[in-house]
Amino acid sequence: MRCTLPVITLLLLTGCQQHRPEPARSAAPSATSQEPLQFEPVKIADAAPVSGWVEVRPGVQVNVDQQRIRIAAEICLDPATGEPGRGVPLEAILVTPVSGKEHEAIAVTKAKPSDVHFALLLLRLENGTPGRWTFDKATRRLTAHPPTGPQVHATLIHGVKTTRLADFVVVLDDDGKATRPFTATAKTGPSNWMFAGSFFGKFQGKEVYDADYTGIIIGLCTFGGEVLAWPDVLDPESARQQPIWYGKSDMLPPFGTAVMVELTPEQ
Repeated sequence: MRCTLPVITLLLLTGCQQHRPEPARSAAPSATSQEPLQFEPVKIADAAPVSGWVEVRPGVQVNVDQQRIRIAAEICLDPATGEPGRGVPLEAILVTPVSGKEHEAIAVTKAKPSDVHFALLLLRLENGTPGRWTFDKATRRLTAHPPTGPQVHATLIHGVKTTRLADFVVVLDDDGKATRPFTATAKTGPSNWMFAGSFFGKFQGKEVYDADYTGIIIGLCTFGGEVLAWPDVLDPESARQQPIWYGKSDMLPPFGTAVMVELTPEQ
């Protein structure tokens, strides 16, 4: 079933999935956890709506006429924790504190991933499916299945400056230095993510939106539950693929700086 507007409640997210794939990994903390991790003490600056914008959910603003979404966030990439001569290895771009991946991401937000999904539906986008792997027992091989969905242009706004999020990522070159520009080999622009839309799964007998429990809104590596997925399938397991994606800290605002992440459907 496809989603149509107007969308009046997040419960409509349930109708946005044609199927519910099995998660590529655990969709939530271990069963011993009684509640999701709390957001505090991470402090994200409040972002009051400006003219033409509506705050549809806490920390998520939408301008339907301009076809734009803004998410209040904070820089969490800390150059002090990086590798000498390379910087900070990345696994994701925009996460929530429940992910535990702030040390491997560019920005952190208190906005719920399902609320970002909701905002994208308001722009009349139809989510696709997350990237994943399947294992063939006969050949003992993993096959990558890229994500699907409409392309979304993602930028970081700091003051009057707007920069493509992909420009903050560099790739190891042949000499082992993090200098090579980050681009996609799939048939999309180098700065575009895909509205894969995560999925619904079971946790402790309840149906949950996977990204709310894993905390990844804009992915880099393919975990299989991110709201916005990079078009290439990138393996997060260092045992199978050494980390080669690094944050370009010299371009980013300082650690802890309040910023906006803006999403725009690619025309």
